[in-house]
Amino acid sequence: MEMQNTAVLMENLSYTASDGTALLKHLNIELKKGRRTVLMGANGSGKSLLLQCLSGLERPTEGTIYRNGVPYDYSPKGLQFLQQQTAYFLKLSDGTVRFHGVSSAGRETGSSVSSDAAPLSDGQHSFEQICLTLQGCPSLLLLDLPGTLDVRNRERIRKRLEELSAAGTTILAVSHDTDFALSWADDVILLENGELLVQGAPKDVLVNQRALSAAGLSMPSVLQIFEDLCKKAVLNPGLPLPRTVAELKQYIASVPGTSYRRHAGTASKEKKTAVLVVSFGTSFHETREKTIDQIETEIGNAFPDAELYRAWTSKMILKKLQKRDGIHIDNVKEAMERMIGDGVTDLIVQPTHVINGIENDLMKEDVMEYASELSSISFGNPLLTNVEDNEAAIRAVMDEWTLSKDEVLVFMGHGTTHYANAIYAALDYTFKDMGYSNVFLGTVEAYPSMQSLLRQVHSYQPKKVHLAPFMIVAGDHASNDMSGDDPDSWKCQFEAEGFEVECHMKGLGEYPGIRALLVRHALECV
Repeated sequence: MEMQNTAVLMENLSYTASDGTALLKHLNIELKKGRRTVLMGANGSGKSLLLQCLSGLERPTEGTIYRNGVPYDYSPKGLQFLQQQTAYFLKLSDGTVRFHGVSSAGRETGSSVSSDAAPLSDGQHSFEQICLTLQGCPSLLLLDLPGTLDVRNRERIRKRLEELSAAGTTILAVSHDTDFALSWADDVILLENGELLVQGAPKDVLVNQRALSAAGLSMPSVLQIFEDLCKKAVLNPGLPLPRTVAELKQYIASVPGTSYRRHAGTASKEKKTAVLVVSFGTSFHETREKTIDQIETEIGNAFPDAELYRAWTSKMILKKLQKRDGIHIDNVKEAMERMIGDGVTDLIVQPTHVINGIENDLMKEDVMEYASELSSISFGNPLLTNVEDNEAAIRAVMDEWTLSKDEVLVFMGHGTTHYANAIYAALDYTFKDMGYSNVFLGTVEAYPSMQSLLRQVHSYQPKKVHLAPFMIVAGDHASNDMSGDDPDSWKCQFEAEGFEVECHMKGLGEYPGIRALLVRHALECV
């Protein structure tokens, strides 16, 4: 068995008490080297007993424990163990603690130990016990964490644990604090009545309501709040799960129409507002001039007192422009660095993305990395976010189309694996609902697919099919996937079905009503 990266491996580990009660039952658990694992479960689930077996204070009645790839000989070398209840420590005074070396450990955790021999409080006992355990740099650290520490000492201990983890220590800690486990652990293990319920990443384990309930635990408060905000459509449920309150605050700050603001008095710079227009990008200069450039100009006109900046999100396009034309366009992080260097204090971010998809989520994450450098950040919606946007976009494009009854218009959207892709099917339905029965919308990479479009168009029986991109720019997809000569292009597929086809290379950014909708989104977020 390959165990090069395994610190501890438990195979079929069981422990039966002298009265025949099975307290640990056939546990198979692996602890990877250098990782932080939190062991959780209800009282009596076997957590403390498992630590005692790993420390050598108890011996399992069945199974094998491996340390660093070899059977465990129960040598304490390289191992430190903190028990939650240690009678010896309950008799300690400050003087005794100092004698046993807590002074050095206290320095590592930032504690201050007096020389008076007064009895220690429960919280002080707990803190100094932990200080003793955290001396040196063990290869394996077992902690049965107490719940009597105040906030300051908890943070000191947490900082020390992070230092040990960074130095390569494998840590297994028992705790009932799911918020701590979510924010700190690499892995979480849940036990129930001595059996393994589940083991995995915090974001997977701590959302499992059934397992949490069986283990006598509740979902972390930060996830409960996140879930409630998603249900109320305040936050996007496709966002990565926040692990800390700080991450949740960043998500709330990025909600369209709201702003992230630092506390009063933290900003010492003179106020300078900027608007960052974020686009996917295009390597076609002509369509860029008709679309992205025009959108940026109109957004800039709407904010005459703000400085305008540009960022594109497509790494492939940015690389192509640099290599082919020697043109550098900032990505989002580069634009953020540039604006901060220019003294910008207040930022408005307006994407030209069509939907709230992957590109938009990643853009927000990149922007929010710089939140502490700015006084405020406001995000405008991408083109389509709600029913009103859908209807406004349909009016904007159909104002410029005139079709006879024997013609159909087929729009090509991009498509994505992101859940927001559902808006394309909703938009296709809305076209019909608004009276455009001969207008269809499909996507290159998702649903509605070309196969679905062919069936629908056949049922309409038109003489002619008009193809147009439902993308901000008429770029590579429009030139190749839509109107190219490859047999797989939409043009060729419709022609192969016997339809007359006409392609229109007009991106959404060329429609005045679409540009006006993006400008409106930018204004609404301020």
